[in-house]
Amino acid sequence: MGIMARLFRYLPLMLLLLLACDDFDHTIAFQELDQWAYSRQIGDPNRLIDYLNHPDPNIRLKAVQTLAILQDPARAVQIANRLKDEDPRVRSAAAFALGQLFANDRRVEDYIIDAWSTEKDSTIRRRLIEALGKSGAMQRIFPLQDFIESDNLKDQQAAAIAAGILGYRGLSPEPLITFLGRRLITLEDPETLWRYAYALYQINKVSREKSFYSFKAALEKEAPLVKFFVLKGLGVLFEQFESPQFQEFVRRSRNNAGVQQLVKDYRSRSFRLAVADQLKNPTWYVRVAALNALGKLKDPALQEIIAQSLNDPHPVVQVQAIRTLAEYRNWAARKYLRQVYRTAEDWRLRGEALVGLARIQPKQALALVEQDLLPQPWPKNYYAVRVLEQIDSPREDRGTDRAEETTIEEATQRLTQLAQSEPLALRTLALEVLVSREKPPTLNFFLEQLKSGDPAIVRLIALYISRRFRTPGPAYAVGPLTEAYKQLKPPRDLKSMEMVIEALERIGSEEAVPFLEEQLSSPYAAIREAARRAIVRIAGHYDKPLPPVTDLPPTRRDFPPLNPDSLYEVTFTTVRGKFTVRLFPEKAPVNAAHIALLARTHFYDSLYVHQVIPGHLVQFGDPRGDGWGGAGYNLPCEYNDVPFDRGVVGIAHAGKDTGSSQLFILQTPHPHLNGLHTAVGRVVSGMEVVDSLMLYDPIISSRLEVKPAGKVLAE
Repeated sequence: MGIMARLFRYLPLMLLLLLACDDFDHTIAFQELDQWAYSRQIGDPNRLIDYLNHPDPNIRLKAVQTLAILQDPARAVQIANRLKDEDPRVRSAAAFALGQLFANDRRVEDYIIDAWSTEKDSTIRRRLIEALGKSGAMQRIFPLQDFIESDNLKDQQAAAIAAGILGYRGLSPEPLITFLGRRLITLEDPETLWRYAYALYQINKVSREKSFYSFKAALEKEAPLVKFFVLKGLGVLFEQFESPQFQEFVRRSRNNAGVQQLVKDYRSRSFRLAVADQLKNPTWYVRVAALNALGKLKDPALQEIIAQSLNDPHPVVQVQAIRTLAEYRNWAARKYLRQVYRTAEDWRLRGEALVGLARIQPKQALALVEQDLLPQPWPKNYYAVRVLEQIDSPREDRGTDRAEETTIEEATQRLTQLAQSEPLALRTLALEVLVSREKPPTLNFFLEQLKSGDPAIVRLIALYISRRFRTPGPAYAVGPLTEAYKQLKPPRDLKSMEMVIEALERIGSEEAVPFLEEQLSSPYAAIREAARRAIVRIAGHYDKPLPPVTDLPPTRRDFPPLNPDSLYEVTFTTVRGKFTVRLFPEKAPVNAAHIALLARTHFYDSLYVHQVIPGHLVQFGDPRGDGWGGAGYNLPCEYNDVPFDRGVVGIAHAGKDTGSSQLFILQTPHPHLNGLHTAVGRVVSGMEVVDSLMLYDPIISSRLEVKPAGKVLAE
C-alpha cells in the first residue's frame, strides 16, 4: 500500500484526534476561565493573553466575559483590544465588559468612542453607547447626541438610557437636555418616550429646573411608563423649587423675566390640578408617582384631592397616599391620618398612619406606640420602631421646648429597650435607628450589643464607630470589637469582618496592631488587604514580609447545575395570589441553580416580603425578616446583559458577591441597575399579584417546575 493510500486510510482517525484535541483545549480553557471568574483572580496573566488571542472565537468570547465579571480597570486595554475582533459576539462582549468597569475614566471613554466610530454592526454600536453611560467620563458626548438625533428608535433608546445612567452617576450631560426634551414632546413611540423621560428624570437630580416645560408638556402623553417617569422628574423639580436655596435664587432673579415666568407657571392652579389629575390614571404605579410628586409640592389646597386616594382600590396606592399626607405636617393631615388609624382594617395602613402622626404630634404617637404596638407580636410591632424613628430632632418650623425634648428622650429609651429584645429582626431594626439618632445612646451601650455576635449587629455598630468618631477614637472599644470579630464566621460574614477592621483603623490605637497582624494570614484577600491598610494607617508603615497564604473562595457555587435545554419556573403562592418566575440559567447559572434548590427544599415557604418600595420593587427571601439574612452563605454576582425592566427578578446584595437567597422584583424599569445586580429571572405570570404585595405579606409556599420539551414535571 502506497504512502498516500495509508494517509487516506488513517485520515478519519487523524481528524478525530485533532477534533478531540480541540475539544480538550476548549474544555481546559473554559474550566480555567470559570475558575478565575468565580475566584475573582487571574491565575496566569500570560494564559489570559493567550485566551484573548486564541484562534477559537468561543474561547476569546469566554475570556472577555470573564473580564466583564472581574471588573478590573487595569484590564481595560486588553478588553478594548477585542473591540476589533473579527467575531461580532466577541466585540459585543467587549463593549459590555468596558461598561462593567464603571470606571468614570477618560481612557475607557476613548476606547468606547473610538470603537463606536468604526463599528458597523448597529447592535454593537448600541452596546457601546450603553457602555458609555456606565463608564464614560463626560468628556466626549457627541455619540449620544448623534444617536438622539437619529431616525432609528433603537439608537434613540440606547442613547436615552445612557444619558439617564450618566445622570444617575452624578454626571450631568447638560448639552443633551434640549435634545432629550424636544424628543420627549414630539415623539409618540411609548418604548422610546419612557426612556427619554427616565433620562431627564435622572439628569434633573443634578441639573435642576431645566426640564420643567418638557415634563409639563409630556404630562399629556398616555403611556403609563412615560407618565411615571415624568412625574418622578417633576417630583425632583418640586423638591428643588420648594428649597430655601431656590427661593433665594428667585428673590435674586426678580428682574429675570424667564425665572419669574417659570415660577408663575409652576405655581399656577391649572398646572397643579393637571398633576393631581394623574391620581385618576388607570395604572396604579402612575398614581403612586403622582402622590409622591404632590408630597414634594406641599400645596395645602390639594390635600382634599390627595385624601381621596386613601380609598384607592389598590393597597399600595393607599400606603403612598398616607405617606404623602404625612409630608404636609399640618392639622388637616392630622385629621386624615387619625381617621386612617382609627378605621383601617389592615395593620400596615394603621402603622403608616401612626408614622405620619409622629411627625405632627410626637407625644400622642408615642403614647399610641406604648398602648397599641409594643404589646403586638412580630411583625405587627414593626411599626413601633418606625414611629419611634420619627420622634427625634425637633421640627424645623417651631422652636424646641422641654416637653418635646422629653418625648424624644422617651422615644430613645423605648428604642434601646427594643434593641435588647426578641426577635432578632426587631432588635436589629431598633439598632439601625439608634445609630442614626441625633443623640444616640452611649458607646458603652453599643459595645455591649456586640456580645451577641450577630453579624448584622456587629456590622451596624462597627460602621457607627467608623462614622461617628475621628481618629484617634475610643481605644477602649478595641477589645469588644476584636472579641466580636472572633465570633464571626467567614466567608458568610466577610463584610462584617471588614467593617470591624475599618472601625479599628478609625480608632487608630496601636493596641489593635497585633490583632490586625494576625489577619494578614487570612485566606480571604479582602480581609488581608483591609488589615494591611489599617496597620499602615495606625503605625505609619509596615515593612514585614506578608505571610504565605492559600486563598479560599468567598462564595459558594457547588449547586446541582440546571439543564440548559429545560425551562425552570418557580411558582410562589402568597396571601394575594400566585406568581411565577422563569429562571435564567444561561445568564446566571450559579444563582439560578441556587434558587431552584431553595424552591425544591421549600426554603421560601412562610418567609415574609420584608421590603416594598411602592412603584419600584418588592423584596423577599430573608429568614430573619429584616433584610440582613440569607441562606447562610454568599453567592458570586453573575452580572449579565439582561436589562432591569418591569418584572425582572434580581439578586439582592449588600456589595459584590454578598447575595444569597433574597430576591427583588421590579415593578417599573430601573436601567441604572443594569450590570450592578444579577438578573436571575423574570415574572412570566401573576405580575398583578407582585404589584399588590404589601410589607410583611407571607410567602405561603414555593413550587419548582421543570419543563423539558413542553412537558411539565412538578417537584
